[in-house]
Amino acid sequence: MHLLETLSPIRGTGFAAGERLDPFYDRLWSAGARGVWASAPETRRQVEAGLGDLTGMSLIDEDEAVSIITDPNNIVDLLPALGVIENMRTVTIEQLSALTGKDYSAPLARRLLSAAFAADLIDIGRASDLIGNGISAVPGYLLRPAKGRRKTYDRKLRPKLTFPEQISVTGGQPYSPGGQYDRHNIISVELLLRAAEMLDIGTVVGEKYCTADMLFGSGLGRSEIGSSVRADGMIVRPDGTRIAIEMTSSANASDMWNKVRGWAEYFDAMPYKRNGVIVLFVVAPSMESRHTTSALTANVKKSIKRAVGTYPGSGRIRTRDRFALVDWPSWFPGAHEFDPSFLTLQAKTRTGSGDEKWLPVDLLDDDRYDVELDFDAEAIMSNLAACHQTPPWIRQQHLPPDLTGTVIDDVTHRVPVLPPVKKEMGSIGEWISADEAKTVATGAVSEITLPPRMRTLGI
Repeated sequence: MHLLETLSPIRGTGFAAGERLDPFYDRLWSAGARGVWASAPETRRQVEAGLGDLTGMSLIDEDEAVSIITDPNNIVDLLPALGVIENMRTVTIEQLSALTGKDYSAPLARRLLSAAFAADLIDIGRASDLIGNGISAVPGYLLRPAKGRRKTYDRKLRPKLTFPEQISVTGGQPYSPGGQYDRHNIISVELLLRAAEMLDIGTVVGEKYCTADMLFGSGLGRSEIGSSVRADGMIVRPDGTRIAIEMTSSANASDMWNKVRGWAEYFDAMPYKRNGVIVLFVVAPSMESRHTTSALTANVKKSIKRAVGTYPGSGRIRTRDRFALVDWPSWFPGAHEFDPSFLTLQAKTRTGSGDEKWLPVDLLDDDRYDVELDFDAEAIMSNLAACHQTPPWIRQQHLPPDLTGTVIDDVTHRVPVLPPVKKEMGSIGEWISADEAKTVATGAVSEITLPPRMRTLGI
């Protein structure tokens, strides 16, 4: 079946699943799994050295670029893009437009993204140096957080944002540039997008929120967990069951075992009812890879078999129930095509016996993983409704936490200011009520007002 036959909420925009580039079958990755990237500092040095030239906003002065991205009139369009890029890690411009509901391929939107590039907030790239030329080559145009740098966000942009706006970008976590894996991320984002468009689910979650700590530790109000275990994304069922996605194209047996073992250790130590997490391995080899889908699938099966025996888990839902496996062609047999099995997230688990160890299961079946969880599993949907990483049609289904009222109350009723009369030094900075507060500056303190983004421009 063709993806255009689905009732996508963004059908007709040019960015729905059946309309945008198919990153798996359209041979986006003609030379390996990494894109061709440019950062603002590197680009400026190369131009100064006479190695090339770029035109347009990409090379405007950094201070001018910062003034553009911090302009209150531009922030409203910048934050949705930044929230998606920060949490999904690497996206195509078409995926960005689909996830935000804004056409970032349009000239004015590209101008804003170019300013974000020149301000060293994001890096720009394309999947192959053979595809397109520069910022106008929409299908091959990639975006990621500026690699290894966070000063632009922390020092220049964040002070201009209200608390709810900061939450919409980072979800309350530190802004994290970090490393990216281009093809890996793009394919993972595509799966999340298709799930969000086509399936009856609670929400989708970007890589940033899929760490072991978020899934098993502090994300559930428990002790923080220091671990490198991290999923590539997550699909959340309406009942709160977390389906963590592990996209894999690796044929290295040792690496695969280490990845499976990392999850199995948590499954063994933490029963399902405490976290509601299962892991779905999606085998997605490159079209140019010498490794076949069947060979990679066998590699994953071998590691899961070993993990189930070594870390069996406890409770009614054991480790064998919490690992599932599917390959990309089973769900999507051709470019812009899908199999009906995707509509139920049909995959295989090692829950059989005799010669039929691997049995097909529907991961979206309400009766599967029907165990009462001992935490508020559905809170993740309302929490992520406050974040731009969540597609707008899913955000509209959930009521986000009321962050604005809390911040305004705090700002207007208990403002730390210098007292209006001279007192002992120990009194400086004391808290006084709103009725007593004076907005006239005293000493080294500026006028007391609401944060810039909560005021009318010019007041």
